[in-house]
Amino acid sequence: MEPIVLDIKYSPEDLQKSYELHYKVYYPVRSKLLLILGILLIVVGGLLFFIDYIRQESEWLSWFYIVLGGLSVVYHFWKISTMGKKMFRRMPDFQASHNFIINDAGVNGKSATMSSEVKWEHYKEAVLASEMILLYINPFRFNIFPKKFFKNGEFEKLKEIVISKVKPIRQLK
Repeated sequence: MEPIVLDIKYSPEDLQKSYELHYKVYYPVRSKLLLILGILLIVVGGLLFFIDYIRQESEWLSWFYIVLGGLSVVYHFWKISTMGKKMFRRMPDFQASHNFIINDAGVNGKSATMSSEVKWEHYKEAVLASEMILLYINPFRFNIFPKKFFKNGEFEKLKEIVISKVKPIRQLK
């Protein structure tokens, strides 16, 4: 096999997409707990408001729950939509250019601050999506391969290699 040579300069959008994909696959409920809590608070506040309305009373607790639930929902969407930008600022390694050589033996990566050679058998899992591939070394560390950095047919070639070398694989549309 002829090696695939990549020069990747990640952007905050690349990190945003990769973390959204990661949380969608591994933490589908846990990543939405704040949203679920916010909606639950709004429902409870609405029920309390309805009970207060029927009793002809005016209690502040229902409004507190509704406002707190609304703020939780807004915070959830803000946190999810800015995750990639925050990680890009906090992790200066992503701001440097990364060079990858992918072959039958594994993935060799180099940047200004790191150099690694990971054999295929050391990858524990892979996530294949239409625009990105995530290769997991452990549950919290993964290599990101956005499709936009590949030349003609190389992305599909990498998908085939990953399917043959890494188990288990999660594929998303």
